[in-house]
Amino acid sequence: MARKWGGILGWSVYLACSWTWCIGMYLPILLIRDYGIGGFVVFAVPNVIGATAVGWLVRDGEHSRALRAAHSSAYAWFSGITVAFHLFVFMGIGESVTFIRPHSSLMLFIIGGVVFAVATLVRYRHRLGITTAVTAATTAIATIIIATAHRQPLPTPTVGTAGISGLATACTLGFLTCPLLDRTLLHVHTRCGSGGTKLAFAVGFLVFFLAAISLTALAGPSLVAAAAGMNIFWLAVVAPYLSHFTAQGVFTCSLHIREQEQVLDAASTRSRIAVFVLVVASIFGGAFTPYLPHYAGLSAFELGYRLFLTSYALIFPAYVWVCMAPNWRTPAPPTRAQLLVAGLACLIAAPFFWMGAIERIAVWFIPGVAIVLLARLFVQPRSSDAFAS
Repeated sequence: MARKWGGILGWSVYLACSWTWCIGMYLPILLIRDYGIGGFVVFAVPNVIGATAVGWLVRDGEHSRALRAAHSSAYAWFSGITVAFHLFVFMGIGESVTFIRPHSSLMLFIIGGVVFAVATLVRYRHRLGITTAVTAATTAIATIIIATAHRQPLPTPTVGTAGISGLATACTLGFLTCPLLDRTLLHVHTRCGSGGTKLAFAVGFLVFFLAAISLTALAGPSLVAAAAGMNIFWLAVVAPYLSHFTAQGVFTCSLHIREQEQVLDAASTRSRIAVFVLVVASIFGGAFTPYLPHYAGLSAFELGYRLFLTSYALIFPAYVWVCMAPNWRTPAPPTRAQLLVAGLACLIAAPFFWMGAIERIAVWFIPGVAIVLLARLFVQPRSSDAFAS
């Protein structure tokens, strides 16, 4: 019995660590800066609910394997873009949290290369998840203590709270759909016993993951103040947090790279070249952000970060809603009509998401999300299956 509960706890930790990426460890800081604490709430609630729901929406290991087989390309792109996103962040974060200018880009280029090399070489083992969790927890506790001791007041929202409802619609759409495209989450359904899967998801996201993103919200004001002030305080606040950030990032990348290896082994040369170009562009794009101009009050790094986010706010949600959901119970590859409708929905909604994410007029998210939701009316499932059934 103790071994069973230990296994469930281990998978809970694994789930929390695998879903704690450069979004959960950085986006709350931006949202609190722009919208106040309400920005964190509308980020955290659908995030936790959406990730937890995967434990119920995916019935068992057989259903998990059927989903991955039917939508193998979508899962491959999700993992590929997630790795590229992390590489971009590792390379460009010096623009926001820098303490070694004017050589930040060179140093982060080296750090990013080392992180990518380690993540490539690491093979997932259950103990690795536990080790990562212990490392994250230790640095999290240290950061909380330090951030509390040097508590900075919450910043005055730079955008205001008027658009919080628009932000909520975008976060809800993204976080209720994207977890269904994360192979590392579906992996648990094939490894954890059917009796413990739901409990592992519940504990993993309602306890461990929620604690991780709450850490970011708690320490965020102090991190921003330390990075902006460029004083000795940065060593006490930024260094522990960056160790937490790096440990989580390496773990997440290692999992997604492992998933990518299985896909690339059978992929065409064109697909391999596309992945290579994506990785190289992300590394160099992040490295050169300190030297690129700002736009709409956003640094080049933050602009690139927000553009990456549109993959998870618009493109992947549109695919899940239009191509996966109609045949959820009996997974089937998307039809050409479904892919066409999803693509057109993304094109039509893109200007609205640009206004919401880049121009930071969040109310524009509402019509953008509505376009994606209405696109479902123009497709039919291959059978009588339906997501809601």
